[in-house]
This record gives sequence, structure tokens and C-alpha cells, in this order.
Amino acid sequence: MKIGVSFNAISRCTLFEWNWRSIRRLREAFHRELVKSRSDSVCHVEVADIKKYLGAYNSLLENLNSTGSSFKISLNIASLLEFVYHLAVFVYPSVMVELAKSEVQKIKYLVNEIRARHSDPRVSAKADDALQFLSLRPFEFVVWRFMSVNIQLPLNFVVLIVSYVIVTIQFTHIYG
Repeated sequence: MKIGVSFNAISRCTLFEWNWRSIRRLREAFHRELVKSRSDSVCHVEVADIKKYLGAYNSLLENLNSTGSSFKISLNIASLLEFVYHLAVFVYPSVMVELAKSEVQKIKYLVNEIRARHSDPRVSAKADDALQFLSLRPFEFVVWRFMSVNIQLPLNFVVLIVSYVIVTIQFTHIYG
């Protein structure tokens, strides 16, 4: 999938680079025409010259807009797949940590059940030790000693981004 997304991105970049180069050549040709006419004391740019360059520009736009709908759809699909890929890479560790925490909770229930049902005091004491150990050493993964990887991490990230977007929109209304 990643190769397909990369190939699609390369073809998209090639298409837009080709259009940029074509428009740059068109501008350079128009500039040469204008410089050639400036060499005289009077500007001799004709209406036909302007129409010719605008027609070439229009042809470039039509060429860009006439790219097949399958190409445009594939651009959208590729972007969507890439977004889903990055979202999965971002969210997957948090989900796995939460699933592991759930399994640890089930282990606690099992140990608690062993402690409650067993009549041997040594087994009950060991079960108490196990419960105390599991409560003292909870399953968690901490990044940089302040950020715990859990299911709230992606949600907190989304909340942070949304709040910054809201603040940015408010500042654009005040200063814009």
C-alpha cells in the first residue's frame, strides 16, 4: 500500500510540476515579448499577442482540469489511505496499551478469585502479595516521564489541535 501511495504522490507531483514549468515558460515567453517591445521607445504589444498568451494559459488550465476523473479519484483515495495509515500508526499503540491494561485487570480478578476461594493460607498470602504487586506496579508506558500512553493520548492530541484552531480563528477575526 505504501508503494502505491508513494507512486501516486510522485505522479501527482510530476503533473503539477509539469504545469508549473509550462506556465513558467509561458511567462518567460510573454516577458521576452514585452522586453522586445520595450526596446523601442513605444510599447508595441499587440492585442493578438495578449490573446495568444492567454489562449495558451487557458489551454494549460483546460489540460489540467481535463485530467481523468479516475486520476482525481485516485488522488483522493491515495490521500485518504495515507491519512488512515498515519492515523492507525498514531492510535494503534494507545489501543494496544489499553488492551494490555484490560488483561492486567482480568489477571487481578483471577488472583482475587483465587484468594477468595482458596482455603490454604499460604496461597491466600501469595495472592495478596500478587494483588499488592499488581497495584504497586500498574501496567503503563510513559514517554519522557510525563506522557502516559493510553487511550486518552490521541483524544488529548485532538483536543489540543481543536483548541489551537479555535484560538487561531479568533485571532484572525481580531487582527485579520
